[in-house]
Amino acid sequence: MRRGRQPCAPGVTLDAGALIAAERGDRLFWLRWRRVQAQGRRPTVSASVVAQVWRGADHPQISRVLALCHVEGLDLSGAKEVGRLLAASGTKDVIDAEVVLGAIRRGDEVWGSDLEDIRRIAAAAGLPVQVVSL
Repeated sequence: MRRGRQPCAPGVTLDAGALIAAERGDRLFWLRWRRVQAQGRRPTVSASVVAQVWRGADHPQISRVLALCHVEGLDLSGAKEVGRLLAASGTKDVIDAEVVLGAIRRGDEVWGSDLEDIRRIAAAAGLPVQVVSL
């Protein structure tokens, strides 16, 4: 690291609960979102998470968030890793495991609402993941 430069703050990985909070105008979400933007932290969302929340209607607030996110897909190698992690954690939600693996890989914190499975999956991975409940 060069002298005088600050280490990068962790990015943010959004779970479905975060996008739902954005769409319903949750004040805490939007306060945190503005802070992340001001800090230059990179938000990421899985394409699977988008599919989980997108239900035929226009979603202006979700669209506003997605416009600033890196959208990540799952490839074959990642799918196998997700399956192994589901087996290790004893959980079944493919999207939760995908969110955890992406967050671990990037060193991100995870934002969501129902984070019990996220914590179980992270524990099974043996690597710390900071989770932020909305």
